[in-house]
Amino acid sequence: GTPPAASCAMAREGDCEWVVERCKACLTSSNRHGAKAWILTARSLFPDNFAVQYEAFSLHLCCEELKEAAKALADLCSKFPREPQLRSYISGLVAEVVRSRGVQDLAGTAERNKEDELKKGQHGSVLHLSVMAEQ
Repeated sequence: GTPPAASCAMAREGDCEWVVERCKACLTSSNRHGAKAWILTARSLFPDNFAVQYEAFSLHLCCEELKEAAKALADLCSKFPREPQLRSYISGLVAEVVRSRGVQDLAGTAERNKEDELKKGQHGSVLHLSVMAEQ
């Protein structure tokens, strides 16, 4: 059979999914307060679960809480830098910035941005998001 530890992990994952679904159901019925209560509970119970943390970020975006969304995104980038869903989201953001500014505008600042990134180090973009969250 399944080892007890693995069984427990699977049960927790099922609980996690159930709480996230409760949050989504509240949003579907326009119950933002209910959704926030569910996601707060989920974040407390499952602080290291990507799906929960990403859902919290999505909820902040949906509710147009930009400071909270920026902070949640910074947290996601630092805790889950290799998650495919997060990487896809960030790629979409970058594509939108390029599309909205135009490639010529970005090309003129590419060298300066490379130098800035080298000065900031590996986690420069995460630090930038954290600064945005504090403003």
